[in-house]
Amino acid sequence: MLWFKSKANKLSVSALVVTSLALSACGFSPLYGQNAAQPYVINTLAGISVQPIEDRVGQMMRNQLQSGLTPKGAKRTAPQYDLTVTLSESISVLAVDQASFATRANLYLDGNYLLVRISDHLEVISGSAKTVSSYNVLSSDYATLQAQANARELAVKDLSHILQSRLAVHFKTTAPKIQKSDKPYGQGSGNINYGYPN
Repeated sequence: MLWFKSKANKLSVSALVVTSLALSACGFSPLYGQNAAQPYVINTLAGISVQPIEDRVGQMMRNQLQSGLTPKGAKRTAPQYDLTVTLSESISVLAVDQASFATRANLYLDGNYLLVRISDHLEVISGSAKTVSSYNVLSSDYATLQAQANARELAVKDLSHILQSRLAVHFKTTAPKIQKSDKPYGQGSGNINYGYPN
């Protein structure tokens, strides 16, 4: 689980793979680094159709996913995959004062996801993820509701980034391998060979 106060301001929609930096210690390189898989991953993510998600929180999540799966400058392609997400939210008291009034609470957001290839209905990847965001319980009900709403927004953004990162990792690791030519550059066909198949 992630602590939002330290993470929220560091995440951005156009850099969904910032989360993947934490995976580098496990053998993963940055998802959108300069490598041969980059165009494949970007184009594949842009071909994911996010299905409607229930409730207001679901609408927020769907908007975040749609924006994140098509980063700035990327062109949305015809849908090749359907992404289904279900969410559940819960709140627990984190701290109380001497008068037994709650002063701090945690908002938990859990998500289950399923990615299906449209052409043959093949289940590509599925799983679950969760995150937590803390907020202050104030003497004013309105202020508390506003703090809770802000925590919910942060939770949606963070969970969206987690899901996007998992999808990107999957497609990066399954990207077609580009075979480099054994011929020296510029030899063989009279054309310059950049190491990619003609």
